[in-house]
Amino acid sequence: MLLRSSRIYGYAAVLLLLSFSSVRSEDEVEENKHKPWLADEFFHGEINENEHTVVLHPALQAFDADEGTPGQICGFEITDQGIPFEVKSEESTEEWHLEATEPVDCESHREYLFYMQAFDCGEPRRYSHKVRVHIEVNDVNEHTPYFPTPSYEAELDEGKLYDKIVQVEATDDDCSPAFSQICDYEIVTPSVPFNISREGLIRNTEALSYERTKNYILAVRAYDCGGKRSTTALVTIIVNKICTPGWTGFPKRIEYEAGSGRQQLASKMYLETCTEPVCKDSSIEAKITLETDHIGKGCDRDTYSEKSLRKLCDAESGSIELLPSPGVGHSWTEALNKDDGNESDQIYEFDGETTAVVVPDDVVPANLTEKFTISTWMKHGPNYGEGKETILCTSDKSGLNRHHLAMYIHNCRLVFILRHDFFGDLDSIRPTEFRWKLNQVCDKSWHHYVLNVDFPKVQLYVDGDSYEPHHVTEDWPLHHSNIEAVQTIGAAWQGADEEFVQYLKGYLAGLTIRPGSVESESVIRCLHGCKESLEFHDFDLLEPGQEATFNQAQSALTLKGQLIGDNFVKVMQRVAYVNSRQFPTPGMRIIRVSTHARCDDEDILIPDVESYIMVLQPEEPTITISGSQHHAHKVSDFETGIQIFSNVDIISTLEEEQEDEEDVEAVMEAVNIAHNLDSCIVKVSPPLNEEYEYMDLPTMELHKWRLELFNSSEELVIRGVESITNYVDVLSKVKYINKNAGKFFDRVFTLSCSELSGRYTSNTLTVQVNVLHTSFPGPKVNHDKANQHMSISYKHNSKQDIGKDPLTSSKGVAASTTGTAMTAVIVACVGFLVFMIVLGIFRIRAAHRRAQVGDDKQEMAWDDSSLTITVNPMQQTLEYDDAEFQAGQEDSDSSDDDDDSSCHDDLDSSEDEEEPSKEHQLEWDDSTLTF
Repeated sequence: MLLRSSRIYGYAAVLLLLSFSSVRSEDEVEENKHKPWLADEFFHGEINENEHTVVLHPALQAFDADEGTPGQICGFEITDQGIPFEVKSEESTEEWHLEATEPVDCESHREYLFYMQAFDCGEPRRYSHKVRVHIEVNDVNEHTPYFPTPSYEAELDEGKLYDKIVQVEATDDDCSPAFSQICDYEIVTPSVPFNISREGLIRNTEALSYERTKNYILAVRAYDCGGKRSTTALVTIIVNKICTPGWTGFPKRIEYEAGSGRQQLASKMYLETCTEPVCKDSSIEAKITLETDHIGKGCDRDTYSEKSLRKLCDAESGSIELLPSPGVGHSWTEALNKDDGNESDQIYEFDGETTAVVVPDDVVPANLTEKFTISTWMKHGPNYGEGKETILCTSDKSGLNRHHLAMYIHNCRLVFILRHDFFGDLDSIRPTEFRWKLNQVCDKSWHHYVLNVDFPKVQLYVDGDSYEPHHVTEDWPLHHSNIEAVQTIGAAWQGADEEFVQYLKGYLAGLTIRPGSVESESVIRCLHGCKESLEFHDFDLLEPGQEATFNQAQSALTLKGQLIGDNFVKVMQRVAYVNSRQFPTPGMRIIRVSTHARCDDEDILIPDVESYIMVLQPEEPTITISGSQHHAHKVSDFETGIQIFSNVDIISTLEEEQEDEEDVEAVMEAVNIAHNLDSCIVKVSPPLNEEYEYMDLPTMELHKWRLELFNSSEELVIRGVESITNYVDVLSKVKYINKNAGKFFDRVFTLSCSELSGRYTSNTLTVQVNVLHTSFPGPKVNHDKANQHMSISYKHNSKQDIGKDPLTSSKGVAASTTGTAMTAVIVACVGFLVFMIVLGIFRIRAAHRRAQVGDDKQEMAWDDSSLTITVNPMQQTLEYDDAEFQAGQEDSDSSDDDDDSSCHDDLDSSEDEEEPSKEHQLEWDDSTLTF
């Protein structure tokens, strides 16, 4: 029991001791033993301008080792004064964050640096150590740029380019470089010769002229890097006039109309030399150049055939064209690549690989041995290392490869070879190969080459200038053989190998050979001469010491003189351009003026002046061919020949403005003009039967006007430059002859003409030719009765004419009349017949007038303007219809009264009968009928 009690007291003591220990532990926990601490020593924060929330890195966190309330963090305290921030906790997340107590402004404070510490909730509160906090205020682009100086001013001299004229500068009040810096400048004023850099530097983009603009006012704008733009600032730039040597008053474009004659280039041009005071010793040289290499073959020339050009230059006849325009008689050039021939000459291209042509044997002259002329136009570029390039060659057709005559290019040397056949003289070494070294051969420009061969002398002319060969090689003659020769262009024919070699790469035009004579220098110069050039006629203006010289083509004029006074300028003002072609080639011609001047042994730099002449498109002429379009003739006329263009007329007109008397408005009128033709073509359909049909031409006129003729069964071609009047004369005498007109079928002839190698073409005149056939009465009848019932027909068509003389019929009637009664009847009928003829004539004339007014679509009409018909009442063709024929078979013993009545009835019937108006009938022009 005692033991049991002692145990109970022991347990109680332990419980009391434990309870006392628990009370002491609780009192010890509430005690604030430890200070809070922060895991980081430094915090960095960012806040946007005009906002409150700060983003800290790292996040704001504090810790405390105490238990219970002392171990809790109650807040943060900023130790510095005047810091517009505070630390707040988020109740929902118990996270701490830093906020601004008022809006922050980057422009006032760009950053904040302060210290803060955490404190716990114990009593007394305990503070952590201090940590450093750095807050940056992020800028917002709230300010626009502006110019502290609202206006600027600068001066510069004319005629110069400046790297810096003036520099403008704008500023921005934003705090950060991203928004406070100026990133770009802009000149707002449009179309000014200035630009501005990112740094605000203004410079001119071209040399300024005081005469054009004396000052410029520019509006300039700035942009910050955030894209905000400023208001504009004004920049005034003043241009100072300075003296600059050079030509003024020279127009950039000079228009030239066809037929306007000579036109001055710059009548108001002036030269500024800036030589004040006047030079004591001076000189000046000016060269005016007309550049026309791009026009035709180097300049504007007439685009006729080479033969026609020779005729215009009064050259002798006898030349042979080796590269004529394709057509009748000139078929060998059809396959060559060529120009269209409308604006320039017929130019042929040779590609250097496959292009070559064989001249027909009947065209090649046979006497090219001692004296002849070869001329051609050529455009050729450098082609070094490619071997020979053949222009013209005469070689063996087969068996051998001998070259009898050749003209070729080798390494930009022009070479001519002429080898004669051997005729027994073993010592007859002769000049064989002639070489010329010329820059013109390979300068890619057109040049005119003429070889005058008067063996053993060979003279070369290039663009009218004479050149001697720089090297001549002699050789033995060729052995005589019976091998035929062949002439080729653009390559050489190797007879043994039967192939072409030595192809030409270039352009040829107007290749001709004139056998038996050489060309005169005057003709050569004429053939090369341009129709456009510079002109200067006022040589009386030249003072002592001044001179004016032209080159041969008159495309360059050089003037020399002194700077004293203004006479040199007056001379320059008189230089003119002229184009004598009636229809010049339109397009640009460059005019260049280069000047060199010296004043007291010092050079004056005068810039070159460049302008251009614009040759306007000329009015195109309208070439009109007119004449009769239908011809009908008797068979006998065809045997002697019909002039199918006997009344042909050719005119050419231009549309020109003509002001009326009241000056209301200009009226376009066609004005006749005179010019040449160079071709007329007559085509026949269906083709002629050459056994008995042919065209006869006036050979005397053709020879007189030096016109070429090409004739075939399908067409007739007349070529050669000649006036319209002379072409009309030739065409009007062209005859169509048919020796077998009985088998004639209708023929249609068409005529057309052209000028300047087809640049201008006429309309086509179509002429239809028919045969008038004779219509005879039908079967034999009783002439007594037939005479009583005779009627006269005026109807005719393309296959009928008024009948032949019925003299035999008249005689038969007279022979068969045996009585006076019958004679009286005949006399009475003849009287009525004469009356009816007169009446019928009046009816025909009335019908003819009605047909002229109402029938515009007649298919056939003939030229009867000069037709005169003498009507003999006893010589008319009798037409018998079926009724009349039956009447003639009735009883021949009828009474005289019946006969007389029958005659009256027939005449009355003829009077009452009216011919119906029919379209497409031939009409008589009876205005000249005589009785």
